[in-house]
Amino acid sequence: MNILYISADRGIPVRGTKGAAVHIRSLCAAFAESGHSVTLLTPRPGPLPGQGIRANIIHVPLPDGDQDGETRAIVHADDLYAAASKELRRGNYDFIYERYSLWSDVGGRLAEATGLPFVLEVNAPLLEEAARFRTLENVGKAREVELRQVMQAKVVSVVSEPLAAYVRARGAAPENILVLPNGVDPVHFHPAVRGGRIHHRYGLNRKKIIGFAGRARPWHDLETLLAAFAQIQETDPSTHLLLVGQMPDDLDQKLDSLGIRDAVTATGVIPHKEVPEHIAAMDVAVSSHAALDGFYFSPLKLFEYMACGVPVVAADTGQPAELIEPGVNGERYRPGDPDDLARKIGKLLTNPEYANELAWNGAVLVLGNYTWERNAREVVRRIAPVPETPAFSENGHTIELPIFDRKLRQRLYRATRADIAESLLRRKGPDRKKYARLTHIEPLKYKPGRRCVMRYTWEKGKTGRAELIGKVFRDRRGQRLDAVHRILWESGFDNQVVRIPRPYGYVHKMRMQLQENAPGITLNEIYRSGGDVYKYMSLCAAAAAQLHDLNDHLPDTSRAKLHDLIKPYFLEDEIHSLGDTFNALRELRPAETAELTHMFDLLLGWADILHPPAAPALVHRDFYYSQVLVDGESLVLIDLDLIASGDAAIDVANFSAHLNFLGLETRGDFYDLAAAAEEFKAEYEAIRPQDAAFWDRVSFYETSTLYRLLRVVALRPNKAHIFEPLLEQTLKFLEVA
Repeated sequence: MNILYISADRGIPVRGTKGAAVHIRSLCAAFAESGHSVTLLTPRPGPLPGQGIRANIIHVPLPDGDQDGETRAIVHADDLYAAASKELRRGNYDFIYERYSLWSDVGGRLAEATGLPFVLEVNAPLLEEAARFRTLENVGKAREVELRQVMQAKVVSVVSEPLAAYVRARGAAPENILVLPNGVDPVHFHPAVRGGRIHHRYGLNRKKIIGFAGRARPWHDLETLLAAFAQIQETDPSTHLLLVGQMPDDLDQKLDSLGIRDAVTATGVIPHKEVPEHIAAMDVAVSSHAALDGFYFSPLKLFEYMACGVPVVAADTGQPAELIEPGVNGERYRPGDPDDLARKIGKLLTNPEYANELAWNGAVLVLGNYTWERNAREVVRRIAPVPETPAFSENGHTIELPIFDRKLRQRLYRATRADIAESLLRRKGPDRKKYARLTHIEPLKYKPGRRCVMRYTWEKGKTGRAELIGKVFRDRRGQRLDAVHRILWESGFDNQVVRIPRPYGYVHKMRMQLQENAPGITLNEIYRSGGDVYKYMSLCAAAAAQLHDLNDHLPDTSRAKLHDLIKPYFLEDEIHSLGDTFNALRELRPAETAELTHMFDLLLGWADILHPPAAPALVHRDFYYSQVLVDGESLVLIDLDLIASGDAAIDVANFSAHLNFLGLETRGDFYDLAAAAEEFKAEYEAIRPQDAAFWDRVSFYETSTLYRLLRVVALRPNKAHIFEPLLEQTLKFLEVA
């Protein structure tokens, strides 16, 4: 859509640093990002060079002459109207958008003349403020201008509920009012931003930073913040106050009177693009305000604080009181009460885990609900509905990108934000200099709080593309797995018959193990599509045998390193896992408690008579049909996340038991793949001959695997129909044993 945007306020240089200028630029950028074209008419383009703006700017200068301010503004409105009319005749526009200005009725007049939809954005009750704080020569004219704007608008967009009441009182129909608080640009404001450079720039290393960002106006009540900080600084000299933006001229005098001048850094006016890392440098960010009647503000700073994942303390008034839920996403203090503000700041400084939890919740709230892109989308939807972008869906649950995870937090956020992930991943992978851009992120598996597996698709050169797999973990497991992968890759698993995905390194900022997206199709996909899995059993057996034999072929240094990287998993660990399964099943299926208990006791008795393996082997531990990719005459072994030192019988049993489970789950026949399972075991025996004790352990682990699969089935309603037959088959295995 083509949008004609009008900013008549001569006090707003659109390339400047004021919050109003940020609002205009950000909304223009959001429209542009959504595929719309914006032409902006303004008397104040702003300083050059200045902040970039995603719009075609038409400068309509203020008229020359000695007229008073009101007359000059009215004359300029006529000039704007003439320029806008000319532009509308020249271009094909879909709607008019105007930021409310006291003396401009340009949008209303244009809508009346052309019939185009008109959106009026109201950020303040300007007529009411002008009448209260300064003399208006022509109140009647001002009311007439305001009335025309409100009545002609198809949509009246306001930043707060008090402003919604204000425009309703001016005649706006309730159904035309759209409440859109200020927002953030998540490309720049997000919890993965870091403030280390700011600490270094101002010499704030090892300081606890309390911060304020923005142009400090009288209603921001800076005096209360300074008084609160003076209290905090007296008891904790390691604290420091960082004031970012334009401060009052008498700031130094105020700091001297409180004796805190050496503990305060005032940056002065900075480009808005530098604000995020200044906020990220703060340990606590304060959104201070005086207690005002009819508080209509939508504090931009508060949204930006929260988006950056910084703990906040905000005045308990107006929209901040609606946004901040104490103990959930921030803290609130009584306006004008420095003692209460000092207590709330201290609470966050002395409880970092609590503060971090609140900060993360704040980031999730703002980035999920208060962005300029959302505001632009809501405005356009009121003019012409647009289809929603489809989101990733797993197991029937919709997941939007980027993913906000309470445990994986910044790591997963970075990994699922294309612009951030692209810069981090570009340093890894094969032929990385040939990568043009990251075009798609597809989550493949997601276990909230634990891990997420993504596929990244890149344009490569002019015609090709490349795909990488990234696994984000809660802990640093990915770093260990990358090291394991490298040892395996360099020790024979890079051949053309049986191999693993090529490792590409570990990305610390995402706690991500990065590897190739290996070609091929899983056995279960082949089976479910009607293919013959029987013919692949020799390849699967070869893969297991190659892994189990690797210990004997490794150089001593590699063996020692691998031993340090992986954990053991033997019979006692399996029994512990069975105990967890038993306890879970008793809660999930209380009606079958007696049977489940009997089976568990039989498993424990069976375990007591098993002979241990002669020597440990490398075991996959999760080796089954979806962990192998068939690629023609070769096979790729994937998902080595649980690799351990243990009994090779575990892998053989796990694979064969899962084949039986696949037959039951897919075709309702537990024995449909029994012949394939027996062929797999025969092929394994041919490659790696074993004694009777080994096969006794295989039988035990097969039954143990089926028992653990009962828990998987019980947890998933869509598999409930196979619980009883699986229970029956597991019991048969135990009775035969």
